[in-house]
Amino acid sequence: MSVWYLDVTVRKHQGAEAARVVPCYVDLGVEASVLPSDVLAELGVVPDSTAAFRRLDGAKLKRRSGWAFLEVEGRSAYERVAFGEPDDIPLLAKSTLARLELFVDPLHRGIHPLKRN
Repeated sequence: MSVWYLDVTVRKHQGAEAARVVPCYVDLGVEASVLPSDVLAELGVVPDSTAAFRRLDGAKLKRRSGWAFLEVEGRSAYERVAFGEPDDIPLLAKSTLARLELFVDPLHRGIHPLKRN
């Protein structure tokens, strides 16, 4: 099994000057991307709900969540993200990859942009 990580640039909204780069592991089993709550708070991202989900390892999590603008490898999208707690590893969910039009290619061991016809 391969492990991937991507550097994710996080902003409150598109065009915001303040940004932070967060290295995230790609977890195809997690239902929501998890970013450090201190980074999100520093950027002005405000939680507006609570999300319950399960990680690939089966652990059940309940975290505050809110919207952030994410940029990865030249692609960008607004995405609902979970506010990670100090012991949480920053994770990029499969749904986030899909919104960014990226996919994991296990055969060639990489993450690539989706090709449009």
